[in-house]
Amino acid sequence: MGVKVDLIVELHDRLNTAIGAGKTLFGVKRVCIGSIEEARKQNDLPIINIQLTGGEEEVDSPNLYVFDNMALQISLIHTKLDQVNNTLYKTSDSTGILFMFEKMLNAIDNDTSDAVNNTFSATTNHLARKSYRVDETGDNIIITLDMTFRTKNVITGAR
Repeated sequence: MGVKVDLIVELHDRLNTAIGAGKTLFGVKRVCIGSIEEARKQNDLPIINIQLTGGEEEVDSPNLYVFDNMALQISLIHTKLDQVNNTLYKTSDSTGILFMFEKMLNAIDNDTSDAVNNTFSATTNHLARKSYRVDETGDNIIITLDMTFRTKNVITGAR
């Protein structure tokens, strides 16, 4: 595959590997790739969604190397409970979305063997930036992590 596809697959694999009883993302039902609107329609919450939102390419030297800055959004979507037990601020156990978000960050930091690895299987040179925002929409709380990756350099025409 190419550098763009490999990065999305690596992120999906890291998150998906962390789902299950006794694992980092215990309680998350699944990881999907695509539109955030499609993920919000799922009744099987909490869910994580990965979406490519853009990017840019820079040519290092004419007809030689291309560097890619990819922008991805990883959203954690959870059902909002009543005002007293709002999952955003629920800190009494691991069902709170803020708690799950921190665990999601840890799962992204670790490769599928659970070792800290920010090279994403040599797909990227480095993670350039992270930021996040919280939206409460209807019955859902969504924490969206915006990530920018600087991909490894590739020879022009050989992505």
